[in-house]
Formats: sequence, C-alpha cells, structure tokens
Amino acid sequence: MKTKDRIVNSAITLFSEKGYEGTSMRELAKKAGLTAAGIYNHFKNKTEILREIQTIFLDDLIRAVEEYPADASAKKKIENATLAIMDAITHNLRPFKIMILEAHHFLQPDRRELQVKANKFESLVKGIIDEGIKSGEFKTKGRMQKELFVKMTTFFLLGGCNYSTIWLDTEGKLSYKEIGMLFSTIFLRGLCSDQECTDTRKR
Repeated sequence: MKTKDRIVNSAITLFSEKGYEGTSMRELAKKAGLTAAGIYNHFKNKTEILREIQTIFLDDLIRAVEEYPADASAKKKIENATLAIMDAITHNLRPFKIMILEAHHFLQPDRRELQVKANKFESLVKGIIDEGIKSGEFKTKGRMQKELFVKMTTFFLLGGCNYSTIWLDTEGKLSYKEIGMLFSTIFLRGLCSDQECTDTRKR
C-alpha cells in the first residue's frame, strides 16, 4: 500500500474512533507507521487529510455515473447511480460518516472545492432524470414545473440513500446491491407506471 493511502486509512480509523479534533498528527503518524515528518511530506495538516477522504469518496461516485454506458436507458442509469451510492456507503461507511460529521472543520476554499464535486454528482443525477422525462420514460406528476420536479426527485433519491447511514447494517442479511435495487425500484415507481418499472427489472 502506498504511504499516502496508509495515512488516509489510518486517519479514517482514528477519526472514526476519536473524532477529527481528538486525533493528533502524532497519533496519525504512529498509526500509519511513520514519523510526524513522514506525514508532512504528503499532507500539510489534518484538514488536508480530511479533504482527501471526502475527495476520494465523491470522485468514486462521479466516476461510477460518468463511466456508465451513455446509450443505456434513464431507468438503468438511475439503478446504476443508486447502486453506486449504496456501494460507496456500504464499503466506506466510516469515511462517509466522517464526511458528514466533520465537514464544519473546512475553511471556505476547501468547502467550495468539495461542494463543486458534490454539485457535479447531484447534477449528473438531475441530468438522468431530465433525460428520462424527455425520452418519455419518466412522467412529471400533476402540474409541477419540470425543473422543480427534477430537483425534488433528485433530493428524494440522494436523501434516502444518505439517511441509510443511520440504520444500515453492513453485516445484515441484505447486500448493498439488494438494498440499492429496493431503493431504485421504489424511486422508479414514483416516476413511471408499475408496468414500465416491472419491465425494466426483467431486462
């Protein structure tokens, strides 16, 4: 394992156990098997390590959506995005919680940089929903404006997945794929007819 990765993994463990403020650079160095100087060769301070944890998580989500086949249906893209979120949360539950609980430690430039990435992932999901509406796969409900509909449905999906950190048992009976498929099925049933969603699951 590369030294930088070892530092990040050690930080995830210590931040989870002791919190960001309760973890010293000396403890990080000891956990990573390095001297304090060895850590400073890769990161200027703890905040940079915290930013790296969040950057890795967000980049993985963005990559999972961007690399999915562009010619796939909007429904399949929603399934992929949902599975990517649940995969990331299930296998990175501790860094995800750190991302949520310790974000207030960032200065404004760091917050802006991470918000750009978070906004990019949100925009990718919005783009899929908008694509589905244009193709006729998804139906806007009632008289709600399309822009508001896209925004609200995106928040519904992301919020539902994010809240799973409260109850998710990574050792439970259901795998992240099964949980992700349940999320996407419930979500899609709100966007299309039952028959259309059923047909999608059979493909």
